[in-house]
Amino acid sequence: MQYEAEIRELKRQLDDAKHEADYRQSGLQVVIKQKQEQLEKLSAQQATLTVSQELERKLASGSVFLKHGRSGRPHQRYVRVINDRMEWNDVKSTAEGYIRLSDVTDVVEGIATAVARRTGDRMFACV
Repeated sequence: MQYEAEIRELKRQLDDAKHEADYRQSGLQVVIKQKQEQLEKLSAQQATLTVSQELERKLASGSVFLKHGRSGRPHQRYVRVINDRMEWNDVKSTAEGYIRLSDVTDVVEGIATAVARRTGDRMFACV
C-alpha cells in the first residue's frame, strides 16, 4: 500500500512536469515565431535601405542629359542629385546651375512645356 501511494505521487509529479514542459514549450514557440517575424521585418527594411542607398549613390554619381533651355539648341549637361539639389554642369566647360528639389513642384514626362514642343524629343520636365 505504501508503495502504491508513492507511485501515485510520482505519477502526479510526472504529469505536472509534463504539463509544465508543454506550457514552456508553447511559450518558446510563440517567442520563436515573434523573433522570426522581427527578423523578416528587419531583412525587408535592410533590403529597402540597400535599394535606397544604391539609388542615392546612382543619383549622386550623375549622368549626361540634354538640357533644353528657353533659347538656342539643347546642350549636354552632366546632371546629379546631391542632398536637396539637382545640379548640372556643362560637359565642355565649368558652367554650372542647380535647382533645389524642395522648389520642384512636379516632374512631368513627355512634351509638357513650350520648350519641349519645339524639339519633340522624349523627355521629362522639372516644374
